Amino acid sequence: RIAREFLQPDEVLDGPSVEATFARNGLRVDAEDGENEYWDDDLTEQERAIICGTYVMYTRADGAGDQITKISWFPPPQTWEGSSFDSIEWTPIAEDIFQSVFSDARLGNFQPLSAKRWRDRLRNFKSPRKAFENNKSRSSKFFTQNWKAL
Repeated sequence: RIAREFLQPDEVLDGPSVEATFARNGLRVDAEDGENEYWDDDLTEQERAIICGTYVMYTRADGAGDQITKISWFPPPQTWEGSSFDSIEWTPIAEDIFQSVFSDARLGNFQPLSAKRWRDRLRNFKSPRKAFENNKSRSSKFFTQNWKAL
């Protein structure tokens, strides 16, 4: 969602890069025929950090070793994925959070947060997380029981 704010659809729909197709570096999916493969680009950790607006901050430099913390304008993927917003599709509530952060940051009313602070901020929404966990559990059970019929 963050990238959509800064890129045009044509910029990402050009297909996989040469790195993915020829160097075979990226996301691979086996074709149903068992002989072919589909390749696409995959984001590196560094690219994800850049998209989230991550900074590495030194919190201690007293000769006893450097201590750092990472802060970001948007929640890191692992924090978002562990929250109640970890959904298959983008939801209106997730969009509200994105717009709020984006707008407040532009106005100077928001500062980057650590992963822990992001987790705490996203933790306030327990009901959606509980519902999502129930959906995940029930859909997994349904699929396991009915996969041959599908």
